[in-house]
Amino acid sequence: MKAENSSSVPEDMFVVHTVTQAKLLTNPEAVKFFKPFLAADKTMSDVAQELGCSISTLHYRVKQFINAGLLIVVREKARAGRAVKVYRSVKDRVFVPFSLTPYATLEESFSEQLRPVWQEIESQLAKCHAHNVTQGRKLVRDEHGVVLTTLNASLTDDDSETTEEDNFYSDVSLLLTKQQAISVAETLRTLMHEMYQANQQSQRDDLNMYMFQTAFVPVT
Repeated sequence: MKAENSSSVPEDMFVVHTVTQAKLLTNPEAVKFFKPFLAADKTMSDVAQELGCSISTLHYRVKQFINAGLLIVVREKARAGRAVKVYRSVKDRVFVPFSLTPYATLEESFSEQLRPVWQEIESQLAKCHAHNVTQGRKLVRDEHGVVLTTLNASLTDDDSETTEEDNFYSDVSLLLTKQQAISVAETLRTLMHEMYQANQQSQRDDLNMYMFQTAFVPVT
């Protein structure tokens, strides 16, 4: 690997320098346990509740990150019995050089990262639509002139009204100017940030879990 010029690395950036670190941070199953600790002080109980996983599962992952030099103990909370450790990523930002990852090409890397996401989307979409008595695929042009594909629809759906289904998937590809594309991308980023902040401020017991994934890329 080409050595990083230390003077060019931001002070709050950790540059991954081992294969083990890179493997952990590019493995979709492992990295989800690291993300809650990035630039945030968290106990294992905090993160277990956030992710909905067991303490034993998280303990295994935290031990991996500690041994790999990715997490540190920033302080301990005093309590009766054993003190509670508070963890945080070693730096607030992390850069993983592609040369250290286990992937031969960028396409292979993206495929590995996106596979579990698309598998979950496919599974949950199927569950959402499994109640339809007459199952099928419907193509319609809406009132705005956009042709939409409904992945699983019934014959009795009223296409003139918005469905009550609390899910949405669109396979529409659009021709946009560069300025339009920049505007759409900014709108999506803003929406994601707003929903994330609302999620953080709400009581978890009042929330229902939804997947929100966006992809907006130029086709070349």
